[in-house]
Amino acid sequence: MVKKEDLENNSKKRNRKNLMVAGLVIFIIIGIYIISIVRMGA
Repeated sequence: MVKKEDLENNSKKRNRKNLMVAGLVIFIIIGIYIISIVRMGA
């Protein structure tokens, strides 16, 4: 049997991981956007 606490801890870890991945993706997209603006302006 899996304890309810273990399930809650696993979901918390998974959510934190998802947030990190989402933040990384957003960071990369913003970086590409800024680089493209600089190239257009230069």
